[in-house]
Amino acid sequence: MLWARILADFVVVVHAFFVAFVVFGMGAIVLGLVLGWGWVRNFWFRVLHLAAIGVVAAQALAGVMCPLT
Repeated sequence: MLWARILADFVVVVHAFFVAFVVFGMGAIVLGLVLGWGWVRNFWFRVLHLAAIGVVAAQALAGVMCPLT
């Protein structure tokens, strides 16, 4: 079942990018404010980052375990 392996790999890659966006996004915002990077003040970047953190927080409050953990 090649399609199942491809789908599983796709899910892992999406999960890794999501985690990296949340973790490194927060670091980039803090570092960018210190170093004066303009892109970290972009409204849509901030909204997407806050929404991503909200999804993680909502799952934690609801007691939903990530299936990849």
